[in-house]
Amino acid sequence: MFDQEEKGSGGEIISGGDSGAKVGIAEAVPPNSAPEEGNPLDSLKFKRLSKKEKLDFQTTKAERFTFPLYGMGQNMVLTFVSTRLMLFYTDHLHLPPYVISVIMLIAKIWDGVNDPLFGYVADRTSFKKGKFLPWLKLSSLLIPAATLLIFLVPASLSLPVKIAMVSLTYMFWDMAYTVSDVPMLSSLTAMTGNTNERATIIGYNGISGVPATLILNGLLVPNIDDWGFPTVAAVLCAIALVSLIWLPYIGKERNREHIEVKSDNGGFREMFTYVKSNKYLLNFLLIMITFGSFNIPMGDYIMIQYFGSLDPMATIALIGLPFTLLIPLLVPVLIRKVEKITVFRVAYLIPVSLSIVSYFIGKNSVIIYGLLFILRSLFYLTAVMLLLTFCTDYVEYGHYKTGLRREAITFSLQTFSTKFTSAISTSFGALVLGWIKYDGALKVQSPETVDLIWKAGHLIPLIGLLLVIPLVWRCNLWAKDAQIMADVNAGRLSREEGEAQLRGKY
Repeated sequence: MFDQEEKGSGGEIISGGDSGAKVGIAEAVPPNSAPEEGNPLDSLKFKRLSKKEKLDFQTTKAERFTFPLYGMGQNMVLTFVSTRLMLFYTDHLHLPPYVISVIMLIAKIWDGVNDPLFGYVADRTSFKKGKFLPWLKLSSLLIPAATLLIFLVPASLSLPVKIAMVSLTYMFWDMAYTVSDVPMLSSLTAMTGNTNERATIIGYNGISGVPATLILNGLLVPNIDDWGFPTVAAVLCAIALVSLIWLPYIGKERNREHIEVKSDNGGFREMFTYVKSNKYLLNFLLIMITFGSFNIPMGDYIMIQYFGSLDPMATIALIGLPFTLLIPLLVPVLIRKVEKITVFRVAYLIPVSLSIVSYFIGKNSVIIYGLLFILRSLFYLTAVMLLLTFCTDYVEYGHYKTGLRREAITFSLQTFSTKFTSAISTSFGALVLGWIKYDGALKVQSPETVDLIWKAGHLIPLIGLLLVIPLVWRCNLWAKDAQIMADVNAGRLSREEGEAQLRGKY
């Protein structure tokens, strides 16, 4: 079914030699040269990759297929939980918004211990079949089971029992997702040491969002009213299970075989020292947490209150589908020609203006609102893809600076920030719903409540976008330098050769 033939490391795109390392399609800057003013790529000379170089990856075709397949199942679950959980709690279980807010905050206290602790354990655990992939075998079963349990809580239970069931099932899901996300992202750095290849595979992972979007918004979400949340969740979990099961058995952690990793017995002190020394990782976490916390899930409430139902989501998903497929294909190509930091900044800033336009004219037509929603989503997709490639670069930076290779800690913090912001934004959104007097048991809300739903759904995320702009400009670890650090970490370059070729000061 899959091509399992290994390529070996002899055909890597990246190579060392007397002339210096080659990274992607850019020739290394001579040791004594300095970057010019203006565009950071002006001092680079590009050449076209040969067909052989383009295709000769370290990973196999099967790995490059099953990694995004795993990502599809994982992201379907995360998207459904993060965007529909509050609607399930308010309109199906009829929980008071303030109760939902408290539950989410309590869950994050657990999450604050759960994610970094698992990253600490995963970095110090090694199995016969690898360091990260065995965890994915467990999580491929845990994720669907935990997701289904969330949406099986009966509405007929008494309020105290519902609160207890909701708290327990959500915390179990939170733990299951940690066991899934941290090893998945860490395994990519273990499968290949080529940063361009990692970016390409993350691009493939982005493409997996197309069938995921089609299944979620084209099939499942429009049928929530007819099928009910439990049935929709059961179908979702069955599809997710089929997607998740392959990667743990097909993937191979070949990159770690060539890396000597310094360690010590500092325990948690070592972990905090590592994180403190990785300024780019800290900036990344601030971006994720600040923007994500303000990105409250009000889209479903806007769709229901202004346009009658969730049905238009299916049309919006179908219109955006070709473009959603195009973005993951274009981004890996684009960042070989333009510094990905620049692409990230542009992709982040454009939604600011789109949000303002939508606020003033979106309510006039579902078509206008839908088109603006699609455009914002496409730029967000681009920014998120690039943020994930940054995170793999920060693993190399941390290893280069400290001698400690801590993939699991790095990605556990990334996972924590993702889930933390999802819960905080849900908690924040629930507080807003309580403040504007939204009642999920009512079929018709007051005109004042409907108006405030529109304002909150646009203005609060816009505030988050604006707050993060200074942090976006602090993302300045150049892609070429990240590859040089990876080569030094893997022994393909000496540290002296790497230092001479770095363009930035780190």
